[in-house]
Amino acid sequence: MAQTASSKLGLAALLSLALVGCGPEPVPAVAAPSFSFEDTRPDRAEISNATLKGKVAILDFWATWCGPCRETMPTLQAIHEQYQPKGLIVIGVNDEVVSLQRKFADSKGYTYTFALDRHGSGQGRFDVYAIPHLVLLNKKGEIIYQHSGGGINMDVLSRKIEAALAE
Repeated sequence: MAQTASSKLGLAALLSLALVGCGPEPVPAVAAPSFSFEDTRPDRAEISNATLKGKVAILDFWATWCGPCRETMPTLQAIHEQYQPKGLIVIGVNDEVVSLQRKFADSKGYTYTFALDRHGSGQGRFDVYAIPHLVLLNKKGEIIYQHSGGGINMDVLSRKIEAALAE
């Protein structure tokens, strides 16, 4: 009996340590993979490494059917409103039909940029295994922060954004 309780305690300790490590880890700046998305606005402008060079950008991989994505979007809208005047670009990246994306974004009043990821190729290039998946790019086009799942830590993200805008 004592051994069973001890084993359970040990397992609980290991699980606690594992969960502590599941938060956003510091990411050394690495060059973003080559990507090209299509803006969902009528002009269908290209959004790519080249067009974002010299800008700080958040890429948010999401889907209309994803509950945690929907929960994260008001936070992204607030980030957009706070930092867009300082030069941040927030881009919701999705591989669903453009009309579905636009209808959803417009119905919620989201004003940040939405982009089509044809065939989900961007998700593969950015190693997106779960959504929402947020990627922060600095002005050099390097990934400086990533977060998967809901529950964005606004303090951490705000510090990263402000540091990137100040570069």
